[in-house]
Amino acid sequence: MSGTNMVSVVIDTLGHSGLMNIPEAGNWNGALLPTGRPVPVNVSVRRTSFLLTVDGKKIIDFKKGLDRPSAEPGYPNGMYIQACQSAFAVSKMNLTPISGGTGKKTR
Repeated sequence: MSGTNMVSVVIDTLGHSGLMNIPEAGNWNGALLPTGRPVPVNVSVRRTSFLLTVDGKKIIDFKKGLDRPSAEPGYPNGMYIQACQSAFAVSKMNLTPISGGTGKKTR
């Protein structure tokens, strides 16, 4: 993922979790977020890979086809947390740059 390509992941939306508009990345059927118990959700987005783990379980590990955006057309570049017919609470969120500082343009 780089440049204007951005990723949009859905978790527990209508009973499914996965990358929007990239069906070959796979899809998880069923609930991932239990009621009343906090679970860690880790998302790693790199230039050539996407990894989603929930409660230590690898849900999506995708390394090809990342040359196109997965977000809906018209969304501005950015990071989104969305819920659709689901409810959850975020108790803590960290964004860690991997470059050790400010990002740099890759193209």
